[in-house]
Amino acid sequence: MPSSKNVVSSPEDFDSDLFAQAAIALKVAPDLNGSGARPHDHRKGQLILSLHGAVSCEVQNALWLVPPQHAVWIPGGTPHSCRVTENARTCFLFVEPGAAAMPEECCTVAITPLVREMILHLAEQEPAYDSEGKTARLVAVLLEQLSDAPLKELHLPISDHPKIKQIADMLFSDPGDRTTLREWATRLATSERTLARLVE
Repeated sequence: MPSSKNVVSSPEDFDSDLFAQAAIALKVAPDLNGSGARPHDHRKGQLILSLHGAVSCEVQNALWLVPPQHAVWIPGGTPHSCRVTENARTCFLFVEPGAAAMPEECCTVAITPLVREMILHLAEQEPAYDSEGKTARLVAVLLEQLSDAPLKELHLPISDHPKIKQIADMLFSDPGDRTTLREWATRLATSERTLARLVE
């Protein structure tokens, strides 16, 4: 069974739902590109904490960006996909349903240095920790702190149109891309006017 002490090469290699613990944490390797791009969901809620680099999550035709000192909360059972840049370092916190008073909708959560360090410490522990031990007590404090964290709505609605999704994917892969609307239209074999209407 995988251990969160190991930095995994892909989040799909780790099944958080195998564990009944209130919360478990997982570090993701820094050299991933497009990690977790396939839509998936978990029984547990998932908090995605960006330590370095760019991280985004697509949920229900919206793109959630993970800014510094923040994390994105995805409730259990919500289909989502995550993307990270090659230099990204990410930590996931999986929370058992009912273990914390977390929102029922996706949101951005402000993360204090204390909460950040507790999540990183938890990522060094065995996921099958004793429910009566010191790790469980740390998790209880972590979830209490997390439940009180300020919430924000930092997301961008994204069209489900294939051409717009293709543009969004390409821009995430290369944020410095300065392609004009006319150039995008040519690249996507459509008229500039049609593409402008789709973007509105």
